[in-house]
Amino acid sequence: MKNKKLDLEQVMEDWGKDLRMRNEFFNYVLYDGGYIPNGQEDLLYKVFSPDTYKKFIAPQLGKMKMDPGIVLQNPYINLIELTNIKKGDWKIDVFLREPFQLQLVDAKRDGLKIKPRLGYFDIPVPYYRLTRNGIPWMSISASEMLTMRDAVAGVSGHVLVAGIGLGYFPFITSLKESVKKITLVEIDENIIEIFETKILPQFPRKEKIEIVHADAIQYFQEHHQQFDSHFIDIWQGSDFESVKLYMQFKAVELREGTKNVYHWIEDSLRDFISNQFMNFIRYRYLKLDNYYSKPYFFKDEDMEKTFETMGIDSPTSQKAVRQLIAHPDQVIDAYILATV
Repeated sequence: MKNKKLDLEQVMEDWGKDLRMRNEFFNYVLYDGGYIPNGQEDLLYKVFSPDTYKKFIAPQLGKMKMDPGIVLQNPYINLIELTNIKKGDWKIDVFLREPFQLQLVDAKRDGLKIKPRLGYFDIPVPYYRLTRNGIPWMSISASEMLTMRDAVAGVSGHVLVAGIGLGYFPFITSLKESVKKITLVEIDENIIEIFETKILPQFPRKEKIEIVHADAIQYFQEHHQQFDSHFIDIWQGSDFESVKLYMQFKAVELREGTKNVYHWIEDSLRDFISNQFMNFIRYRYLKLDNYYSKPYFFKDEDMEKTFETMGIDSPTSQKAVRQLIAHPDQVIDAYILATV
């Protein structure tokens, strides 16, 4: 993506003549985390025909514009001050979201598909970012806030939180009268020290917070029944390693019938698993050798065991495909129970 923004006007005329290039530009601007030219949305008008721009592009841009107050008026941003903080491999800095820079806001599953929602601010918006050895780990961004909102609204009573991060979730839920106590479980001592010395003292309701230094998975397995609500957030995104962690928590939840468990970005994590089933069917059995169907990350025998437990003899049967398409969550849960 280097220099794409700088070269935008130079290539505009050529791209406007080429349907393929117009499509690539559309994908880059609207779906690939690029930039809408700052204050120059009319440049898009040069790429697309007036009719296309009016019918499709302009409405999409309008839908993606977000209220910066989501971040700037959030109580965490207004009350918590984090500057020049570093401990071990961890560092907290301030990252600036540029005007018109697209960002992933949230994503929802619809059957087998994930529907991401993109957005942008029309002014610069700063937010705190936690990095480990220079690699971003989490941030107090609009995406972080919005992908936690259902869990924030749903928890009450004594809440177990796996993973501290920058403490956004315990901060915002501690403000709820229905939340009586929050137990934070964290394995990294440096994160605990940062939180205890720099972040927690700024909490208005710090008396609700208890910190446990432990492995979150083991603690959840042994103590989940002691809590009224649970929020699990110890992964970075919807990748293979994150999915493996999610499955360990989810297996306990399913076997024990644990109630009120919220997993950060669960829709995206489950979408990753359902994609592996589709890849398994396409590549392993149907021999569809293409970019979209390989490699799949899960073992053949685990996939086969899952279908077997569901009474499906062959993953290539119409029954298997119908089951996956019509009831993806049932298939995903069966896979977790069969393999963890």
